[in-house]
Amino acid sequence: MVRPALLIALCLGALTGHADDLMTEGGDSAAESLDDHSQPTALEAATYILASTSTPKTLSLEECVLQAISKHTRVALSEQDLMAADAAARQSLAALMPNLSAVLTSTDTHGALPSENPPPGVGADVAAILGIPVFHGSELFSTRSLRAAFLAKTQLHEHLKRSVELRTKELYHIALAAKHIHDLKKRQVERAGTLLESSKRRKAAGLHTLLDLKRAEYTLLKAKENEGNAEFAFRSALGNLGLFIGEDVHFELSDVPRPKPDDVGDAVAKTHDDLFALALERRFDLRGQRHWIESAYIAETSAWMAFAPSIDLDGELHYSISGSLPDRTPFLSEVNLRLSLPLFEGGARIEAIRQAKAKSRREKLRLDYMKREVQLALRGTLQSLQSKRGDLAVKKEAKDLAQAVYQSTLNRFKEGLSTAFEVQDATNTLATAETEEEREWLDFALLKAQLDYTVGRQSILEKPATE
Repeated sequence: MVRPALLIALCLGALTGHADDLMTEGGDSAAESLDDHSQPTALEAATYILASTSTPKTLSLEECVLQAISKHTRVALSEQDLMAADAAARQSLAALMPNLSAVLTSTDTHGALPSENPPPGVGADVAAILGIPVFHGSELFSTRSLRAAFLAKTQLHEHLKRSVELRTKELYHIALAAKHIHDLKKRQVERAGTLLESSKRRKAAGLHTLLDLKRAEYTLLKAKENEGNAEFAFRSALGNLGLFIGEDVHFELSDVPRPKPDDVGDAVAKTHDDLFALALERRFDLRGQRHWIESAYIAETSAWMAFAPSIDLDGELHYSISGSLPDRTPFLSEVNLRLSLPLFEGGARIEAIRQAKAKSRREKLRLDYMKREVQLALRGTLQSLQSKRGDLAVKKEAKDLAQAVYQSTLNRFKEGLSTAFEVQDATNTLATAETEEEREWLDFALLKAQLDYTVGRQSILEKPATE
Protein backbone atom coordinates (compact mmCIF):
# COMPACT_ATOMS: atom_id res chain seq x y z
CA MET A 1 0.00 0.00 0.00
CA VAL A 2 1.28 3.48 -0.94
CA ARG A 3 1.88 5.75 2.03
CA PRO A 4 0.08 9.15 2.05
CA ALA A 5 3.37 11.09 2.32
CA LEU A 6 4.73 9.34 -0.76
CA LEU A 7 1.51 10.03 -2.67
CA ILE A 8 1.73 13.71 -1.81
CA ALA A 9 5.35 13.85 -2.94
CA LEU A 10 4.46 12.19 -6.25
CA CYS A 11 1.56 14.54 -6.80
CA LEU A 12 3.65 17.63 -6.02
CA GLY A 13 6.30 16.42 -8.45
CA ALA A 14 3.68 16.05 -11.15
CA LEU A 15 2.38 19.52 -10.34
CA THR A 16 5.85 20.93 -10.86
CA GLY A 17 6.00 19.33 -14.26
CA HIS A 18 2.68 20.93 -15.21
CA ALA A 19 3.43 24.35 -13.74
CA ASP A 20 3.03 26.03 -17.14
CA ASP A 21 -0.62 24.94 -17.30
CA LEU A 22 -1.33 26.95 -14.18
CA MET A 23 -0.31 30.14 -15.93
CA THR A 24 -2.96 29.77 -18.61
CA GLU A 25 -6.36 31.37 -18.38
CA GLY A 26 -8.66 29.65 -15.96
CA GLY A 27 -5.71 28.58 -13.81
CA ASP A 28 -5.24 31.84 -11.92
CA SER A 29 -7.19 30.63 -8.92
CA ALA A 30 -5.15 27.43 -8.82
CA ALA A 31 -1.91 29.37 -9.07
CA GLU A 32 -2.94 31.71 -6.26
CA SER A 33 -3.70 28.75 -4.00
CA LEU A 34 -0.09 27.50 -4.30
CA ASP A 35 1.49 30.26 -2.23
CA ASP A 36 4.04 30.03 0.51
CA HIS A 37 1.41 29.50 3.23
CA SER A 38 -0.61 26.62 1.75
CA GLN A 39 0.41 23.46 -0.05
CA PRO A 40 -1.99 21.30 -2.09
CA THR A 41 -3.41 18.22 -0.50
CA ALA A 42 -3.11 14.80 -2.06
CA LEU A 43 -6.73 14.99 -3.28
CA GLU A 44 -6.19 18.40 -4.90
CA ALA A 45 -3.00 17.26 -6.57
CA ALA A 46 -4.55 14.04 -7.86
CA THR A 47 -7.57 15.95 -9.18
CA TYR A 48 -5.34 18.37 -11.06
CA ILE A 49 -3.25 15.56 -12.53
CA LEU A 50 -6.34 13.78 -13.81
CA ALA A 51 -7.63 17.03 -15.34
CA SER A 52 -4.33 17.91 -16.99
CA THR A 53 -3.72 14.43 -18.38
CA SER A 54 -7.23 14.04 -19.77
CA THR A 55 -7.55 14.24 -23.54
CA PRO A 56 -8.36 17.88 -24.50
CA LYS A 57 -10.97 18.57 -27.12
CA THR A 58 -9.99 19.80 -30.55
CA LEU A 59 -11.58 22.97 -31.95
CA SER A 60 -11.58 23.72 -35.65
CA LEU A 61 -11.44 27.24 -37.06
CA GLU A 62 -15.18 27.16 -37.85
CA GLU A 63 -16.01 26.06 -34.29
CA CYS A 64 -13.87 28.84 -32.83
CA VAL A 65 -15.56 31.45 -35.03
CA LEU A 66 -19.02 30.19 -34.10
CA GLN A 67 -18.18 30.17 -30.40
CA ALA A 68 -16.61 33.64 -30.54
CA ILE A 69 -19.70 35.12 -32.22
CA SER A 70 -22.09 33.44 -29.78
CA LYS A 71 -20.16 34.62 -26.70
CA HIS A 72 -18.82 38.01 -27.75
CA THR A 73 -20.22 40.84 -25.63
CA ARG A 74 -20.34 43.38 -28.46
CA VAL A 75 -22.37 40.98 -30.61
CA ALA A 76 -24.81 40.45 -27.73
CA LEU A 77 -25.13 44.22 -27.24
CA SER A 78 -25.71 44.67 -30.95
CA GLU A 79 -28.49 42.08 -30.87
CA GLN A 80 -30.24 43.97 -28.05
CA ASP A 81 -29.84 47.24 -29.93
CA LEU A 82 -31.33 45.56 -32.99
CA MET A 83 -34.34 44.37 -30.99
CA ALA A 84 -34.86 47.88 -29.59
CA ALA A 85 -34.74 49.40 -33.10
CA ASP A 86 -37.27 46.86 -34.36
CA ALA A 87 -39.58 47.59 -31.42
CA ALA A 88 -39.31 51.36 -32.06
CA ALA A 89 -40.26 50.90 -35.72
CA ARG A 90 -43.23 48.70 -34.81
CA GLN A 91 -44.36 51.12 -32.12
CA SER A 92 -44.29 54.01 -34.60
CA LEU A 93 -46.31 51.97 -37.09
CA ALA A 94 -48.86 51.02 -34.43
CA ALA A 95 -49.57 54.73 -33.83
CA LEU A 96 -50.96 54.94 -37.39
CA MET A 97 -53.33 52.00 -36.91
CA PRO A 98 -57.01 52.40 -35.87
CA ASN A 99 -57.52 52.35 -32.13
CA LEU A 100 -60.56 51.18 -30.20
CA SER A 101 -61.39 52.03 -26.60
CA ALA A 102 -64.30 51.64 -24.18
CA VAL A 103 -65.44 54.24 -21.61
CA LEU A 104 -67.84 53.68 -18.70
CA THR A 105 -69.36 56.80 -17.08
CA SER A 106 -71.55 56.72 -13.97
CA THR A 107 -73.93 59.69 -13.29
CA ASP A 108 -75.90 60.75 -10.21
CA THR A 109 -78.63 63.43 -10.66
CA HIS A 110 -79.50 63.91 -6.96
CA GLY A 111 -77.40 67.07 -6.77
CA ALA A 112 -78.68 68.67 -9.98
CA LEU A 113 -79.38 72.41 -10.22
CA PRO A 114 -82.98 73.56 -9.61
CA SER A 115 -83.23 75.07 -13.10
CA GLU A 116 -82.68 71.68 -14.69
CA ASN A 117 -85.33 70.12 -12.43
CA PRO A 118 -84.56 66.51 -13.37
CA PRO A 119 -85.98 63.72 -11.32
CA PRO A 120 -83.44 62.13 -9.03
CA GLY A 121 -81.79 58.91 -10.12
CA VAL A 122 -78.58 57.06 -10.91
CA GLY A 123 -77.44 56.29 -14.46
CA ALA A 124 -74.53 54.91 -16.44
CA ASP A 125 -73.15 55.52 -19.91
CA VAL A 126 -71.09 52.98 -21.86
CA ALA A 127 -69.25 54.31 -24.91
CA ALA A 128 -67.19 52.57 -27.59
CA ILE A 129 -64.80 54.98 -29.31
CA LEU A 130 -63.07 54.15 -32.60
CA GLY A 131 -60.29 56.45 -33.79
CA ILE A 132 -58.92 56.21 -37.32
CA PRO A 133 -55.88 58.30 -38.30
CA VAL A 134 -56.72 59.19 -41.89
CA PHE A 135 -53.60 61.22 -42.69
CA HIS A 136 -50.56 61.97 -40.53
CA GLY A 137 -47.79 62.77 -42.99
CA SER A 138 -45.01 63.40 -40.49
CA GLU A 139 -45.71 60.24 -38.48
CA LEU A 140 -45.97 58.16 -41.66
CA PHE A 141 -42.54 59.17 -42.93
CA SER A 142 -41.09 58.92 -39.43
CA THR A 143 -42.15 55.27 -39.37
CA ARG A 144 -40.42 54.65 -42.68
CA SER A 145 -37.29 56.36 -41.37
CA LEU A 146 -37.24 54.12 -38.31
CA ARG A 147 -37.64 51.04 -40.48
CA ALA A 148 -34.69 52.11 -42.64
CA ALA A 149 -32.65 52.66 -39.46
CA PHE A 150 -33.53 49.13 -38.36
CA LEU A 151 -32.29 47.75 -41.70
CA ALA A 152 -29.07 49.74 -41.28
CA LYS A 153 -28.47 48.27 -37.83
CA THR A 154 -29.17 44.80 -39.21
CA GLN A 155 -26.37 45.22 -41.75
CA LEU A 156 -24.01 46.66 -39.13
CA HIS A 157 -24.77 43.69 -36.88
CA GLU A 158 -23.66 41.33 -39.66
CA HIS A 159 -20.54 43.43 -40.21
CA LEU A 160 -19.73 43.19 -36.51
CA LYS A 161 -19.93 39.41 -36.72
CA ARG A 162 -17.53 39.49 -39.68
CA SER A 163 -15.13 41.60 -37.60
CA VAL A 164 -15.26 39.02 -34.80
CA GLU A 165 -14.67 36.30 -37.39
CA LEU A 166 -11.61 38.14 -38.73
CA ARG A 167 -10.12 38.55 -35.24
CA THR A 168 -10.76 34.87 -34.49
CA LYS A 169 -9.03 33.88 -37.73
CA GLU A 170 -6.03 36.01 -36.85
CA LEU A 171 -5.69 34.58 -33.35
CA TYR A 172 -6.24 31.04 -34.64
CA HIS A 173 -3.56 31.37 -37.32
CA ILE A 174 -1.15 32.92 -34.82
CA ALA A 175 -1.70 30.06 -32.37
CA LEU A 176 -1.41 27.48 -35.15
CA ALA A 177 1.85 29.00 -36.39
CA ALA A 178 3.19 29.03 -32.83
CA LYS A 179 2.28 25.34 -32.56
CA HIS A 180 4.11 24.55 -35.79
CA ILE A 181 7.17 26.49 -34.65
CA HIS A 182 7.08 24.60 -31.36
CA ASP A 183 7.03 21.33 -33.29
CA LEU A 184 10.02 22.51 -35.31
CA LYS A 185 11.93 23.35 -32.14
CA LYS A 186 11.17 19.92 -30.70
CA ARG A 187 12.52 18.38 -33.88
CA GLN A 188 15.65 20.50 -33.47
CA VAL A 189 16.05 19.12 -29.94
CA GLU A 190 15.82 15.58 -31.32
CA ARG A 191 18.50 16.36 -33.92
CA ALA A 192 20.77 17.91 -31.30
CA GLY A 193 20.24 14.91 -29.03
CA THR A 194 21.15 12.51 -31.83
CA LEU A 195 24.26 14.54 -32.57
CA LEU A 196 25.29 14.50 -28.91
CA GLU A 197 24.95 10.72 -28.70
CA SER A 198 27.06 10.38 -31.83
CA SER A 199 29.69 12.73 -30.39
CA LYS A 200 29.83 10.67 -27.20
CA ARG A 201 30.45 7.49 -29.16
CA ARG A 202 33.10 9.16 -31.28
CA LYS A 203 34.74 10.64 -28.18
CA ALA A 204 34.93 7.18 -26.67
CA ALA A 205 36.47 5.90 -29.90
CA GLY A 206 39.02 8.73 -29.90
CA LEU A 207 37.61 10.38 -33.03
CA HIS A 208 36.26 13.51 -31.25
CA THR A 209 37.90 15.84 -28.82
CA LEU A 210 36.43 17.14 -25.59
CA LEU A 211 35.73 20.45 -27.35
CA ASP A 212 33.56 18.69 -29.93
CA LEU A 213 31.62 17.02 -27.16
CA LYS A 214 31.09 20.31 -25.31
CA ARG A 215 29.89 21.93 -28.50
CA ALA A 216 27.32 19.18 -28.98
CA GLU A 217 26.17 19.58 -25.38
CA TYR A 218 25.84 23.34 -25.84
CA THR A 219 23.85 22.83 -29.05
CA LEU A 220 21.43 20.53 -27.22
CA LEU A 221 21.11 22.98 -24.32
CA LYS A 222 20.41 25.86 -26.72
CA ALA A 223 17.87 23.79 -28.63
CA LYS A 224 16.02 22.97 -25.41
CA GLU A 225 16.01 26.65 -24.48
CA ASN A 226 14.54 27.56 -27.88
CA GLU A 227 11.99 24.78 -27.51
CA GLY A 228 10.94 26.12 -24.12
CA ASN A 229 10.53 29.64 -25.50
CA ALA A 230 8.48 28.29 -28.40
CA GLU A 231 6.26 26.34 -26.01
CA PHE A 232 5.67 29.47 -23.93
CA ALA A 233 4.79 31.44 -27.07
CA PHE A 234 2.38 28.71 -28.15
CA ARG A 235 0.67 28.60 -24.75
CA SER A 236 0.36 32.38 -24.74
CA ALA A 237 -1.15 32.42 -28.23
CA LEU A 238 -3.53 29.60 -27.32
CA GLY A 239 -4.53 31.46 -24.14
CA ASN A 240 -5.28 34.62 -26.12
CA LEU A 241 -7.47 32.66 -28.51
CA GLY A 242 -9.29 30.93 -25.64
CA LEU A 243 -9.87 34.25 -23.91
CA PHE A 244 -11.33 35.80 -27.06
CA ILE A 245 -13.70 32.92 -27.87
CA GLY A 246 -14.66 32.37 -24.22
CA GLU A 247 -13.15 28.89 -23.87
CA ASP A 248 -11.97 28.16 -20.35
CA VAL A 249 -11.02 24.50 -20.85
CA HIS A 250 -7.72 23.50 -22.42
CA PHE A 251 -8.18 22.67 -26.09
CA GLU A 252 -6.14 21.82 -29.16
CA LEU A 253 -6.17 23.16 -32.71
CA SER A 254 -6.86 21.39 -35.95
CA ASP A 255 -4.73 22.20 -38.98
CA VAL A 256 -6.09 24.60 -41.58
CA PRO A 257 -5.27 24.02 -45.26
CA ARG A 258 -2.77 26.59 -46.39
CA PRO A 259 -3.75 28.84 -49.31
CA LYS A 260 -1.58 28.36 -52.35
CA PRO A 261 0.51 31.41 -53.19
CA ASP A 262 -0.32 31.00 -56.90
CA ASP A 263 -4.03 30.48 -56.25
CA VAL A 264 -5.35 33.13 -53.87
CA GLY A 265 -8.57 33.85 -55.74
CA ASP A 266 -9.29 37.44 -56.64
CA ALA A 267 -5.99 38.63 -55.16
CA VAL A 268 -4.31 37.54 -58.39
CA ALA A 269 -7.08 36.93 -60.90
CA LYS A 270 -8.87 40.29 -60.57
CA THR A 271 -7.72 43.86 -60.68
CA HIS A 272 -7.99 46.39 -57.90
CA ASP A 273 -11.05 48.04 -59.50
CA ASP A 274 -12.90 44.72 -59.75
CA LEU A 275 -12.24 43.96 -56.09
CA PHE A 276 -13.32 47.45 -55.05
CA ALA A 277 -16.60 47.07 -56.95
CA LEU A 278 -17.09 43.71 -55.25
CA ALA A 279 -16.47 45.30 -51.83
CA LEU A 280 -19.01 48.06 -52.52
CA GLU A 281 -21.58 45.42 -53.28
CA ARG A 282 -20.89 42.93 -50.50
CA ARG A 283 -19.59 44.73 -47.43
CA PHE A 284 -22.26 44.90 -44.76
CA ASP A 285 -21.03 48.17 -43.28
CA LEU A 286 -21.38 49.92 -46.65
CA ARG A 287 -24.84 48.44 -47.08
CA GLY A 288 -25.79 49.65 -43.64
CA GLN A 289 -24.47 53.14 -44.35
CA ARG A 290 -26.63 53.35 -47.46
CA HIS A 291 -29.63 52.48 -45.29
CA TRP A 292 -28.58 55.25 -42.88
CA ILE A 293 -28.61 57.71 -45.81
CA GLU A 294 -32.07 56.50 -46.79
CA SER A 295 -33.26 56.92 -43.21
CA ALA A 296 -31.87 60.47 -43.10
CA TYR A 297 -33.61 61.43 -46.37
CA ILE A 298 -36.93 60.06 -45.14
CA ALA A 299 -36.48 61.88 -41.82
CA GLU A 300 -35.99 65.11 -43.76
CA THR A 301 -39.24 64.48 -45.64
CA SER A 302 -40.94 63.78 -42.32
CA ALA A 303 -39.75 67.15 -41.04
CA TRP A 304 -41.26 68.89 -44.07
CA MET A 305 -44.53 67.00 -43.64
CA ALA A 306 -44.92 68.59 -40.21
CA PHE A 307 -46.33 71.64 -42.09
CA ALA A 308 -49.11 69.52 -43.64
CA PRO A 309 -52.51 69.18 -41.93
CA SER A 310 -53.50 65.95 -40.20
CA ILE A 311 -56.89 64.30 -40.57
CA ASP A 312 -58.56 61.99 -38.05
CA LEU A 313 -61.89 60.22 -38.08
CA ASP A 314 -63.55 59.44 -34.72
CA GLY A 315 -66.64 57.35 -34.21
CA GLU A 316 -68.48 56.98 -30.86
CA LEU A 317 -71.34 54.68 -29.90
CA HIS A 318 -73.03 55.33 -26.54
CA TYR A 319 -75.41 53.14 -24.57
CA SER A 320 -77.05 54.92 -21.63
CA ILE A 321 -78.88 53.47 -18.64
CA SER A 322 -80.78 56.18 -16.69
CA GLY A 323 -83.08 55.68 -13.74
CA SER A 324 -84.40 59.24 -13.93
CA LEU A 325 -85.29 59.16 -17.66
CA PRO A 326 -86.59 55.66 -18.36
CA ASP A 327 -88.16 56.67 -21.70
CA ARG A 328 -84.88 58.03 -23.14
CA THR A 329 -83.37 56.27 -26.17
CA PRO A 330 -80.47 54.15 -24.83
CA PHE A 331 -78.34 54.25 -28.02
CA LEU A 332 -76.54 57.31 -29.31
CA SER A 333 -73.94 57.44 -32.12
CA GLU A 334 -71.60 60.23 -33.12
CA VAL A 335 -69.07 60.61 -35.98
CA ASN A 336 -66.45 63.38 -36.06
CA LEU A 337 -64.02 64.31 -38.83
CA ARG A 338 -61.19 66.35 -37.36
CA LEU A 339 -58.80 68.47 -39.44
CA SER A 340 -55.76 69.85 -37.63
CA LEU A 341 -53.67 72.57 -39.30
CA PRO A 342 -50.45 73.65 -37.51
CA LEU A 343 -50.04 77.44 -37.62
CA PHE A 344 -47.27 78.46 -35.27
CA GLU A 345 -44.99 76.49 -32.98
CA GLY A 346 -42.11 78.88 -32.38
CA GLY A 347 -39.84 77.68 -35.21
CA ALA A 348 -39.45 74.10 -34.04
CA ARG A 349 -40.34 72.65 -37.46
CA ILE A 350 -37.80 74.84 -39.26
CA GLU A 351 -35.05 73.71 -36.89
CA ALA A 352 -36.12 70.09 -37.33
CA ILE A 353 -35.70 70.47 -41.09
CA ARG A 354 -32.23 71.98 -40.67
CA GLN A 355 -31.24 69.14 -38.35
CA ALA A 356 -32.51 66.52 -40.83
CA LYS A 357 -30.58 68.12 -43.69
CA ALA A 358 -27.38 68.20 -41.65
CA LYS A 359 -27.83 64.52 -40.80
CA SER A 360 -28.30 63.65 -44.48
CA ARG A 361 -25.10 65.46 -45.45
CA ARG A 362 -23.24 63.80 -42.56
CA GLU A 363 -24.30 60.29 -43.58
CA LYS A 364 -23.28 60.93 -47.21
CA LEU A 365 -19.87 62.19 -46.12
CA ARG A 366 -19.46 59.17 -43.87
CA LEU A 367 -20.20 56.83 -46.79
CA ASP A 368 -17.58 58.57 -48.94
CA TYR A 369 -15.06 58.28 -46.12
CA MET A 370 -15.79 54.59 -45.66
CA LYS A 371 -15.33 53.98 -49.38
CA ARG A 372 -11.94 55.65 -49.32
CA GLU A 373 -10.92 53.60 -46.29
CA VAL A 374 -11.93 50.38 -48.05
CA GLN A 375 -10.03 51.41 -51.18
CA LEU A 376 -6.87 52.19 -49.23
CA ALA A 377 -7.08 48.97 -47.21
CA LEU A 378 -7.65 46.97 -50.38
CA ARG A 379 -4.68 48.52 -52.17
CA GLY A 380 -2.37 47.97 -49.20
CA THR A 381 -3.48 44.37 -48.71
CA LEU A 382 -3.04 43.50 -52.37
CA GLN A 383 0.44 45.02 -52.48
CA SER A 384 1.42 43.15 -49.32
CA LEU A 385 0.05 39.88 -50.73
CA GLN A 386 1.98 40.26 -53.96
CA SER A 387 5.18 40.99 -52.01
CA LYS A 388 4.53 38.13 -49.61
CA ARG A 389 4.13 35.67 -52.49
CA GLY A 390 7.70 36.48 -53.56
CA ASP A 391 8.97 36.21 -49.99
CA LEU A 392 7.32 32.81 -49.62
CA ALA A 393 9.04 31.52 -52.72
CA VAL A 394 12.41 32.75 -51.42
CA LYS A 395 11.89 31.25 -47.95
CA LYS A 396 10.78 27.92 -49.37
CA GLU A 397 13.83 27.78 -51.62
CA ALA A 398 16.07 28.66 -48.66
CA LYS A 399 14.49 25.92 -46.54
CA ASP A 400 14.89 23.32 -49.28
CA LEU A 401 18.53 24.32 -49.71
CA ALA A 402 19.14 24.19 -45.95
CA GLN A 403 17.49 20.76 -45.82
CA ALA A 404 19.75 19.48 -48.60
CA VAL A 405 22.87 20.92 -46.96
CA TYR A 406 21.91 19.39 -43.61
CA GLN A 407 21.30 15.97 -45.09
CA SER A 408 24.54 16.08 -47.06
CA THR A 409 26.55 17.25 -44.06
CA LEU A 410 24.98 14.56 -41.87
CA ASN A 411 25.85 11.85 -44.39
CA ARG A 412 29.42 13.13 -44.64
CA PHE A 413 29.60 13.20 -40.85
CA LYS A 414 28.59 9.55 -40.69
CA GLU A 415 31.35 8.77 -43.16
CA GLY A 416 33.88 10.79 -41.17
CA LEU A 417 34.27 13.47 -43.85
CA SER A 418 32.76 16.39 -41.88
CA THR A 419 33.05 17.61 -38.33
CA ALA A 420 30.44 17.91 -35.61
CA PHE A 421 30.74 21.67 -35.80
CA GLU A 422 29.63 21.59 -39.46
CA VAL A 423 26.65 19.41 -38.55
CA GLN A 424 25.70 21.80 -35.76
CA ASP A 425 25.93 24.75 -38.10
CA ALA A 426 23.79 22.98 -40.72
CA THR A 427 21.24 22.05 -38.04
CA ASN A 428 20.92 25.64 -36.83
CA THR A 429 20.65 26.93 -40.39
CA LEU A 430 17.86 24.46 -41.17
CA ALA A 431 15.97 25.34 -37.98
CA THR A 432 16.20 29.06 -38.79
CA ALA A 433 15.02 28.48 -42.38
CA GLU A 434 12.05 26.37 -41.24
CA THR A 435 11.03 28.97 -38.66
CA GLU A 436 11.27 31.85 -41.11
CA GLU A 437 9.18 29.97 -43.67
CA GLU A 438 6.52 29.27 -41.03
CA ARG A 439 6.39 32.96 -40.13
CA GLU A 440 6.02 33.89 -43.77
CA TRP A 441 3.10 31.47 -44.00
CA LEU A 442 1.56 33.14 -40.97
CA ASP A 443 1.87 36.59 -42.54
CA PHE A 444 0.39 35.28 -45.76
CA ALA A 445 -2.58 33.68 -43.96
CA LEU A 446 -3.27 36.90 -42.02
CA LEU A 447 -3.16 38.94 -45.22
CA LYS A 448 -5.51 36.48 -46.95
CA ALA A 449 -7.98 36.74 -44.06
CA GLN A 450 -7.72 40.54 -44.20
CA LEU A 451 -8.41 40.48 -47.94
CA ASP A 452 -11.52 38.33 -47.48
CA TYR A 453 -12.76 40.74 -44.82
CA THR A 454 -12.02 43.84 -46.92
CA VAL A 455 -13.75 42.50 -49.99
CA GLY A 456 -16.69 41.18 -47.95
CA ARG A 457 -16.40 37.58 -48.97
CA GLN A 458 -18.68 34.89 -47.66
CA SER A 459 -18.26 33.78 -44.07
CA ILE A 460 -16.66 30.41 -43.41
CA LEU A 461 -19.82 29.51 -41.47
CA GLU A 462 -21.93 29.80 -44.64
CA LYS A 463 -22.12 27.44 -47.56
CA PRO A 464 -19.49 28.28 -50.18
CA ALA A 465 -20.78 30.08 -53.22
CA THR A 466 -19.12 30.83 -56.52
CA GLU A 467 -18.22 34.44 -57.16
